[in-house]
Amino acid sequence: MQIAFNTRAALQSCEMATLGFSAAHQVFEGTYGYLPLFEGTYELEPVLASLGRQWRMAEFSHKPFPAGRATHGGIEGVRVLRAEHGFGVADVARVEVIAPPLIVRLVGRPPRPDAGASYARLCMAYAIAKTLQHGALDLAHFRGEALADPETYVLAARVETRDDGNPDPNALAPQTVVVHLKDGRALTWRGETMLAHPARPLTQQQHLEKFDRCLAFSAEPLAPGTAERLVEAVDRLEEMADVRRLGVLSASPGSDPGR
Repeated sequence: MQIAFNTRAALQSCEMATLGFSAAHQVFEGTYGYLPLFEGTYELEPVLASLGRQWRMAEFSHKPFPAGRATHGGIEGVRVLRAEHGFGVADVARVEVIAPPLIVRLVGRPPRPDAGASYARLCMAYAIAKTLQHGALDLAHFRGEALADPETYVLAARVETRDDGNPDPNALAPQTVVVHLKDGRALTWRGETMLAHPARPLTQQQHLEKFDRCLAFSAEPLAPGTAERLVEAVDRLEEMADVRRLGVLSASPGSDPGR
């Protein structure tokens, strides 16, 4: 939705310019423009040089895990260490996530059983606890009995997210995950770039697995065979003459896709 609204605004701005509407002056570089207010210091020349050459939309991907993006380094680290060493929940003494300050600020909050799903999705400790319990984080972990599971919060209390002192206030990586086992071992994983970053894109199979799992949580299921046709249409999106076809394919049986 956010990307769609931004795209709509860009197209509307272009159309309004062709119709002769006067725009605000110096919206980017002026005293109260976007760049001074939001960026502070900036270099505009590399951005201008990239126009028409680098297509950021082509670098877009799904989030691999159903929680806040800032939790993903911790989730991946625990999954990798668990797969490599085969430890179970009962073997874990505590977990450390050592990450840039932005990660700590966004998801370093304490686990709270009474806070609800939105809070839990932005709680590193909760996400890691569920991953330790189940080997993965799932949409089902943010509702009902799974969200209220007291054992999850006992485990989450043993997870600490610490600031690594990174001077970049916008950095999401690198991140280090240390799983301390009760036998005295400390297992370490370090991620220089988070999964689904343009430098580490998801595979087609990973995209499809995420898509299929999200479909399983639809309030109204798609008609049989529709999911496959939707995947095929998106894979050939650049050949589609009218994107309204995606709405028709996505509509549940008996609904009005033109509404």
